[in-house]
Amino acid sequence: MSFETPRLFEFRNMGDRWCELVRYLRPDDAEITEVNVPPLWHFRKVRSIAAKAFRGVVHLRSVKLPDTVALMDIGVFEDCRGLENVELPRGLEITNSMFRRCNSLKRVVLPDSIVLMRGNTFFECAQLEEVVLPRSECMLYDGVFDACPKLGSVVFPDGCKATFVGKAFRDCPLLPPELTMYMLIGANDLEQPFNYNAFFDWDTALRGDIFELALKHNSFVHVSKPDLFRNIIDRGLVEQLALAEGMIDRALRETLIDYSAACGQTEITARLLGKNNVGAEKSIAEKIDEMFDL
Repeated sequence: MSFETPRLFEFRNMGDRWCELVRYLRPDDAEITEVNVPPLWHFRKVRSIAAKAFRGVVHLRSVKLPDTVALMDIGVFEDCRGLENVELPRGLEITNSMFRRCNSLKRVVLPDSIVLMRGNTFFECAQLEEVVLPRSECMLYDGVFDACPKLGSVVFPDGCKATFVGKAFRDCPLLPPELTMYMLIGANDLEQPFNYNAFFDWDTALRGDIFELALKHNSFVHVSKPDLFRNIIDRGLVEQLALAEGMIDRALRETLIDYSAACGQTEITARLLGKNNVGAEKSIAEKIDEMFDL
């Protein structure tokens, strides 16, 4: 059943030419499963939707918003657990916790007009499987897609220039490591022009699958080599050290030998020294102790 009459909504005048949808008036009516928000109210364009205007309306399955809407406040569709389909307006510029816990939402196509996606836009959308990002420059803030366990596809169409500010995809186990790397550190040799993320996380960057991809795509160019290898040594990541040894020059090697020995990472120190314990009379630890008078 579809309704397009303004009697379903409360509006308020925001000036001579536009108005805001304040709230949906029939939240408990189980017979209404589809609504179309009108583009005009009293000859004024519906330009914005107020915070939590549809919050907790569990019976709605489909909502169509007019292209006149450019602004949507916090939590417009929060806890709309039955919502399966939303046609977002082509003029929408900003999202903000819009679909928190919309547990039936499976696919979302974001309009090209979006320039900013604030945190928790799709927080805990349990059935969300695919998101198509805008064909434009947009900024995705920390936590945009947090805790979406079925999210396995994020589409970057031609022209998409996504800037990740923070960890946009926490607790999304089905996403490929490539996407985790892109949002974390950027990729310099790929077609998509991802920007550097200032919320850098070494534990993620040095994760085995992520680290190999980052080396492959030369994605550590913004990180100083001493910082990179100090973090490898701090975590005792011998395999990662082996993968990245080609980046170590003589001066850096000497610095890292001193640092790893001081940290007690004898296996890494031995590798940097080129020592091999096979068939040796003294242990690696003893050789290191002698070299540094420890």
